[in-house]
Amino acid sequence: MGGKAPSVIVTHQSSAMRVAIQHVPPNTIHRYCIWHIMSKLDEKIGHKEDAGKDIRSVVWGSTTEEQFESRWKSTITQYSLQDNGWLTEMFEMRVKWVPAYLSKFFWTGMSSTQRSKSKNAFLDMFVNSKTCLSASVKSFDSGLTFFTRFFSRLFVLSGSDDNPRTTIRGRIKGIKKNHYQWEKKLARHLCGQYSMAVAQANLYNEDRCQLVSGSLSTIAHNGPTGVFVGIYDGHGGDICSQFVLDHLFNNLKAAITNQQGYVDAMAIQQAYIRTENRFFSHVRSNWRLKPRLAAVGSCCLSGIVHNHVLYVANAGNSRAVIGKWGVGDENAEAVQLSIDYNANDQDRRNELLLEHHDDPDLFRVVNGSYCVRGRIQVTRSFGHLYLKSNEFNREPLEQEYRQERPIDRPILKAVPTVHTYQLEADDKFVIFASDGLWGNVTNEEAVSIVKGSPRSGAAKALLAEALNRASQRNNLEYHQLLNLPLIVKKTYHDDISIVILYFDN
Repeated sequence: MGGKAPSVIVTHQSSAMRVAIQHVPPNTIHRYCIWHIMSKLDEKIGHKEDAGKDIRSVVWGSTTEEQFESRWKSTITQYSLQDNGWLTEMFEMRVKWVPAYLSKFFWTGMSSTQRSKSKNAFLDMFVNSKTCLSASVKSFDSGLTFFTRFFSRLFVLSGSDDNPRTTIRGRIKGIKKNHYQWEKKLARHLCGQYSMAVAQANLYNEDRCQLVSGSLSTIAHNGPTGVFVGIYDGHGGDICSQFVLDHLFNNLKAAITNQQGYVDAMAIQQAYIRTENRFFSHVRSNWRLKPRLAAVGSCCLSGIVHNHVLYVANAGNSRAVIGKWGVGDENAEAVQLSIDYNANDQDRRNELLLEHHDDPDLFRVVNGSYCVRGRIQVTRSFGHLYLKSNEFNREPLEQEYRQERPIDRPILKAVPTVHTYQLEADDKFVIFASDGLWGNVTNEEAVSIVKGSPRSGAAKALLAEALNRASQRNNLEYHQLLNLPLIVKKTYHDDISIVILYFDN
């Protein structure tokens, strides 16, 4: 190491390694891999589900040493685990693996050797054993640049302000210091006002959201105008969701222009199809260097307001819900305007079974949920091309994704269902959100929360309620959930994106 000892080292629980580190680089901070420790927990405590859940909450949710020790002893006593030798040993060596004792040191985001989901796996998105030397240099540099941006906490949440009064479009890059959350409290669109909020849970945010208010075509003058909203929930990273953000709206404008400015369901479906085809081309052109692109995808929910009509298109499990009430009504009605394309829904499974009745392996139950070919829970989506064409169901794609049964026709598709809704005076607002929200609140609860909140910050209020429920469900205090590191947040809640459109005229 050139005579210079490392500042920190992460290893598994090896006594030989511990002794070596103590004698060779004596000032190095040595940490045990928390993943290896926590992966043994259920087995060591006799698979007591509630006890395991509460112990994990203590480990990840404690922010100080005193809080950890108090909560640990209380939890161990509650489940009568005082005589468990393994837990006693883990407590005695707590300073080497519990985050509350180690947060004072800089670990570049690592708390484990992370063999399967490590920084190595992250960089493998850019270089792998199949990459030639010349391409490796360029690809590794791209990955390193992204990695550096992440640890500067410069991450993409939503687009840049084209027009501060009416539009959010494209990408916003900024330092987020508020627990990896971002909001646009209140701004104008052509038909009223809107509020937006985003919460990040993944190592880097896989959601994208978009709002464009203005022209809906490429016609220079007298073309159709309206409001476009997009919620893009990425799978396996943010590559596909970002691609959809970059292309879908422009493809929609082109489709509307081709119809002489006429806005309808056909134009929306054509925009989805064109975006999917472009993603196929993108993956095909990068197949040799980046085969894992064939394994990423994105749900896509979009809404268009034009001439008092709301069009809602969905391919995935994000959701749009309208809130309505009349004069004198105390309670609001919640009307869902989209279909959840989730394999846990029998109707959605039946749709695929009709098209693939000869596929005995179409659905598998994984961790209590139905998944298409045991891989993905949604039944419509952009991307996931290895489930759409044999062209991408082969090497050099990693073995874990490749399907034994040939893909003779696409299993997933990105064609949306489009719901056309005539707006009336009783329609007050519509909530567009990724499934990270709907896993924590019902349609009726969401509408009630928005109705009872000031417009300014309404999306953040809805987001806060969802996170509060996620914390309660996992026996955490709200502030503890907010302060969890990103690599842990994902186990408690998903990335969440919310756009609320208010209708004023």
